[in-house]
Amino acid sequence: MPRKLPAELVTRLLREGLGPRAIVEHLREHEGVVVSPQAISTFRQRHTDVPPQHSTRRIVPWEVRPEHRTSGYRRAILAYHRRAEGKALSGEERRNLDHVEAKLRATDQVISYDPDEGWILVPARPGVDTGIIREPEASMTQSTPRPHQHSTTAAGAAAAAAAGAATAPAASPGSPTGTAGSAAPRDGVAGTRLDPWFGAYAERAHGMRASEIRALFSVANRPEVVSLAGGMPNIQGLPLEVIGEAMQRLITTRGTTALQYGSGQGDETLRERILEVVAMEGIAAHPDDVVVTTGSQQGLDLVTRIFVDPGDVVLAEAPSYVGALGVFRSYQAEVRHVEMDADGLVPEELERAIVAAHDAGRRVKFLYTIPNFHNPAGVTLSLERRHRVLEICRRHGVLVIEDNPYGLLGFDSDPLPAMRSSDAEGVVYLGSFSKTFAPGYRVGWVIAPHAVREKLVLASESAILSPSNASQMAITTYLETCDWKGQIKAYREMYRERRDAMVGALGEHLPSASWNVPDGGFYVWVRLPEGLDAKSMLPRAVTERVAYVPGTAFFYDGQGADHMRLSFCYPTPERIREGVRRLATVVNAESELVQLFGTSARPDADPRDAEYPSPDLA
Repeated sequence: MPRKLPAELVTRLLREGLGPRAIVEHLREHEGVVVSPQAISTFRQRHTDVPPQHSTRRIVPWEVRPEHRTSGYRRAILAYHRRAEGKALSGEERRNLDHVEAKLRATDQVISYDPDEGWILVPARPGVDTGIIREPEASMTQSTPRPHQHSTTAAGAAAAAAAGAATAPAASPGSPTGTAGSAAPRDGVAGTRLDPWFGAYAERAHGMRASEIRALFSVANRPEVVSLAGGMPNIQGLPLEVIGEAMQRLITTRGTTALQYGSGQGDETLRERILEVVAMEGIAAHPDDVVVTTGSQQGLDLVTRIFVDPGDVVLAEAPSYVGALGVFRSYQAEVRHVEMDADGLVPEELERAIVAAHDAGRRVKFLYTIPNFHNPAGVTLSLERRHRVLEICRRHGVLVIEDNPYGLLGFDSDPLPAMRSSDAEGVVYLGSFSKTFAPGYRVGWVIAPHAVREKLVLASESAILSPSNASQMAITTYLETCDWKGQIKAYREMYRERRDAMVGALGEHLPSASWNVPDGGFYVWVRLPEGLDAKSMLPRAVTERVAYVPGTAFFYDGQGADHMRLSFCYPTPERIREGVRRLATVVNAESELVQLFGTSARPDADPRDAEYPSPDLA
């Protein structure tokens, strides 16, 4: 067991100007403590306000790699550094650099580096900033910065714009041909340097922020990284040749219909086929009860749109689907989480949450629940609890939104009856072909009471006019010509094998953690050893070529720092085992840091991790 890091001594040495390597040598020679320079750097970041040590090495952010040179500003940063090092520039590099320099001079701006926001545009200081790049002491480090220190996502833009034009806009520079630096205020519109239309946005748009996790996943999607993050189904097992021939016949024989506008409610034939699918979960309905949507995500958006006013309370499990939290926040709802356990949502906690909201004079519009193979928790709401949850919501006048993308993907048993099968008037059911067939078609559905269905159709028509006829007819053709039930059975076998690979690898490589063993679906919900923070650990994991989703992404209020979601649906069993092995090295290294100076997982102070997730996070 390593000796605990002498925090006061390390802090004093940092304040005296010693770098991490010098401190490592001092601790080894005088204190008998063996620690890595990375541990000292981590300690400085998390436990002190000491800035990084100054260095003459110029830094290039992790985003600026050959495969990311699409932004003129980023290419200009590279060219500027190359020129400063005496290296020759190509004609294209020189022209782009000249263009950027002229644009920044015209707008009195320079490019600077902020430790939290990455490369940003700031007002130039007359007589001080002579080039296009300002490199303050805080931007100089002894080593290449970690990925999370260079967030150049829209989150920075929103945060800076909220501070107003008087402060430096914390956002990544855009293209030289964009609007950055040309944001002259317009009549009646209070803009910023970065966005001249900032003052014109609706209030709800100001909450639309991406997070640094998006930037990390641009790296995590590289082939050398084992991604245990995304919820993408593995569609390689589909009979692609058969499907391709069927699609060709469809376009050849019915192309003029498939490529035309359709009904706002959706194709009637597909709605009839959807009822055959949901009958496997005990749902008996009429085709008129079904509204076809562009994926179940649009269905969730439509339901929220017609029910939620700003300030209304929405109840959701703790944790809950990241895409749902983003929708609720965009409509300015307040999400209150309800505790779960191994049998799903706890009915007593649900009633307590409803009563507490009512006592506070707040209106609960609906309960959002994923009863089968929950995303991300992996648990299933027991049959007995389904009846109790419905009874509680019926008694208190709370609508139930049942989101069920994974219901047919159980590994060892037949599907449980859907909640909609027990209460047709009190439940709105969301379904999708994305997990059981192919997400690329973007076809989902809502089954709703008659009056609710009418509102949903009107809302859908105002948003998209009609769902894609081509996608709907393709799904119908698949259901009518292919053995879709046999395909679902094959999926269940494949995902069971991958679940077993993940659980086995966790047991072998990460026994210090704890996790559930899901009976279906895509996800394992992992609790980290005490003191570890999944969000803080993610950049190091990406560096080790493995990715996951931190638990904070699945909470509205910043909980979940000690959890992570691991997905087993897409990687092969061999890749899963290798990914867990890599992850274990990261967890063990972080655990060593905890032993040294006692960090602890804290609630996320800015819980916006994946409010607006990229599709592969869903």
